[in-house]
Amino acid sequence: MPSSDYGGDTWGGNLSFERLFTEEAQVVDLDATMEVTLVPEGPLIDGSKGSTTTRTTQVTRGLSDIPVGYYKVSAALKYANGTKTPLRVCQTNTEQALGSTTMMLFREFDTCGHSGTLRQTPIWLLKP
Repeated sequence: MPSSDYGGDTWGGNLSFERLFTEEAQVVDLDATMEVTLVPEGPLIDGSKGSTTTRTTQVTRGLSDIPVGYYKVSAALKYANGTKTPLRVCQTNTEQALGSTTMMLFREFDTCGHSGTLRQTPIWLLKP
C-alpha cells in the first residue's frame, strides 16, 4: 500500500515512492537520495505542452505539485560523489512489472464535497 492515499495542498499531482521487498540487496533504502525524470507523453490536462522535469528527492519525501498529465517515469539512486544507479520502476507492487521506465497517469481526484485533491500516485522502486 502507498504511504498515504491523499495528495495534499497543491494544484498538481503528487508521487509517493514505495519499496518492493524481494532480495534484501535490491531494497531501496528509505533515506536514499534519487533523481526522478518525468517525460510528458502528450499534452497536459489543460491542453498545454509539458516539458521534461528532473527532480532530486529522498524516497520518503516523494514529489509534489507536478503538472497533471501522462508521463514516462525513470529514477536513479544519486550518490554524494555524483554517480548514479538506475532503479527499476513500476506502478504496481509486482516485480514482474518492473522496468527501467514506467508510464504513469495520476490517480483519481478525491473530493469531500467542498474541496478536493488528486490522490497520491505510487511509484514502486527496486534496485537492479
